[in-house]
Amino acid sequence: MTDPLKSLPKADLFIINNALNEICNGVHLDEWDLETRMGVRREEAIALLARINAHLHGKRK
Repeated sequence: MTDPLKSLPKADLFIINNALNEICNGVHLDEWDLETRMGVRREEAIALLARINAHLHGKRK
């Protein structure tokens, strides 16, 4: 299976990475508010952030 992250330009991945980082680690949102706004649980957002970060820095996850 092809990794969908490979199809996005690096600049786009940095934008997504930074936005997820702010949501997961910066701005405080209660769990229900984060799920309502993002459509995912915090754990799912953190997992995606880790995947994108690893991809950007050439590490496998």
